[in-house]
Amino acid sequence: MLKHELERVWIASDDKKFLHIDDALKHEETLEKKRAITQKEEEKVTELNKLFLKVLNSNNWGLYFKGEPITLIPTNDDSMVYKVNEVKFDKLIEEIQKELENNCQENTQEKPTDNWSSNG
Repeated sequence: MLKHELERVWIASDDKKFLHIDDALKHEETLEKKRAITQKEEEKVTELNKLFLKVLNSNNWGLYFKGEPITLIPTNDDSMVYKVNEVKFDKLIEEIQKELENNCQENTQEKPTDNWSSNG
C-alpha cells in the first residue's frame, strides 16, 4: 500500500534537485549571480591582459626566459651570433590565464553536499 504520493522534482541548471519550486528558484538565482560575477572577473582579466600587452608594446619592452636568456648561434666564420630567447605574448597570456584559473578554483572549491534539498 502506498503511504506517500509522488511529488515533482525541480532540477536546477547545476543538476541539483529540489522538492519545492521556491527553493529551486532561489538556488537558480544564486547561480545566476555567481555566473554574473564570474563573467565580470573574466572581463577584468581580459582588460588587464590587453593593458599589459599595450604597455609592453608601447615601450618596446619584451620578456625573455630567465634560465637561458641568450642563445649562441654559430656562423660559418667561427664567430657567434647571440639571440635573445623571447617569450611570445600569446604564451604569456595563456600562462597568466591558467594561473588565474587555478587560483580561482582553489578559492571557490565547495564542500561536497547532498544533491537533494527539501524543506519538509
